[in-house]
Amino acid sequence: MDEQSKAHEASKEAAGYKCGKCGLQCRKPGEPFDHNVRSLHVVHYPDRSPDNYNPENLLPLCGKCVMAYQTTGDKADLARRQTRDSLAANVIGRDHLLTLLYARLQRKMTFRLDGLSGIGKTTLFLWAYNNYGSERRAYVSCCFRNTEIIREIAKGLEIEGYEKKSTAKLEKEIIQSDKPFALFIDNIEEIKPQLITFLKGLHGKTEVRIYYAGKNGIVKENLKPLVWGVKCVRVPPITEENSLKIAQKAIHETGAVVDINEVIKNSRGNPGRIWAACRGEPLNDDEHVKGEEMNIMPLIVVSCIALFIALRYTGKAAGSTDLYLLGGFGMAAAIFSRIFMNK
Repeated sequence: MDEQSKAHEASKEAAGYKCGKCGLQCRKPGEPFDHNVRSLHVVHYPDRSPDNYNPENLLPLCGKCVMAYQTTGDKADLARRQTRDSLAANVIGRDHLLTLLYARLQRKMTFRLDGLSGIGKTTLFLWAYNNYGSERRAYVSCCFRNTEIIREIAKGLEIEGYEKKSTAKLEKEIIQSDKPFALFIDNIEEIKPQLITFLKGLHGKTEVRIYYAGKNGIVKENLKPLVWGVKCVRVPPITEENSLKIAQKAIHETGAVVDINEVIKNSRGNPGRIWAACRGEPLNDDEHVKGEEMNIMPLIVVSCIALFIALRYTGKAAGSTDLYLLGGFGMAAAIFSRIFMNK
């Protein structure tokens, strides 16, 4: 029996083979199979990391509850899987940013991390969370369900009996608390209205510090008043030398058979693209990376057409046949070129 199986079996035994959510008595080892609902499974909760076998992170669930858990946890699982991949890179090439963030953490100054998908925001954000100090703190992602977010905050704030209290009661207790507390909110581009409403209750409290991380400058309109004045720290692409280090690590850990030079070239300094290439996943090409070559020909053609239109009307107003003809020929040439560019 491997380590995972042993940990799962120990978790079931400790729970008396009962579901940790609904309390259903499930089948014990050796008992005959009667219905799949009474089959006991073990999930990794609350951090959903399959590599974390700590008893506090293992939750036995019956067949019905584990299906509900898997259905509602898809986004959370994706976010955490991406986090594990990012953490595996060990924040390579981010020394300057780590120094900057650490200085702000030491002085209890908030910030907002910003950058492209896969650029390493969550890696740095979790690093900041883990290095905040000994004070109460919580890390949440806006990809999680609102109930899960509130419970994580209540857990970090050490609210007694938070597991059994309703979300509404927990929100009230969190807002009324006068304990020093740090809240790290990731993926703010996915934030829901109910969480923004809750954050408004915390906004302005001197004992609460809120740190944010989000994608590519996306901040929803009703969140802007809360992040106004918060220092924005942009996460830039990494150097080719550091891309090589991450690519070597990713290839080793995934066992990928890929051309490392091609992986580095296509990554454009984005660690997330390196991991995606090594896992055989499609790369996200809808975002422009600073320094990447852009096609500016359409802009040049449009500018030329505008210039020649101005020449035509200037020539017509001044009675200059030469200018009028030059503008006409120029417009024709620009439009002709544009037609061929689209082929």
